[in-house]
Amino acid sequence: MKRSANVGFMKNSKRKRGGGVDELDINSLLDVLVILLVFLLNSYNPSDLFVDIPGRLTLPRSETEVLGNATLTMKVISLEEIWVDEVQVENPWGAKQGLKAALTEAHKTWNDRLTKIWGEKLMKEKGVPLNLVVDEDVPYSTIKQIMRLASESKFNQFKLIVQYAK
Repeated sequence: MKRSANVGFMKNSKRKRGGGVDELDINSLLDVLVILLVFLLNSYNPSDLFVDIPGRLTLPRSETEVLGNATLTMKVISLEEIWVDEVQVENPWGAKQGLKAALTEAHKTWNDRLTKIWGEKLMKEKGVPLNLVVDEDVPYSTIKQIMRLASESKFNQFKLIVQYAK
């Protein structure tokens, strides 16, 4: 039995020596590279976001650096000073003229604007995102109330803009 095992080994080694060079099949390697390329292109997110921050507004700090896309921006400096799309909201917590009316009007404007850019199909999938720039002294309950009003005004994506802490 020991001899037949050696003979088998010898046959394999002789076959390798006499057969020449085998071809290298790189199809599976190319498949992996294509998958990696698609993944990297999907995760690439350049941002052209520029927000003019007033001197009275102090942004909270963050450990990560992720920028939002250019879209509707809402600035909350204090409970009584709120800006929606570069327009200050008069009497933001009033019943008729207030934050909800301003958000509803801004959603309609941005929905029309983005539908022209993205098309109706993509607009239905994505919706209108809202960038929130909130002073660090504004209570969380107010932020929660603002997000509730925004969702009632048909906003379905929120991005909280924070200052990158180096």
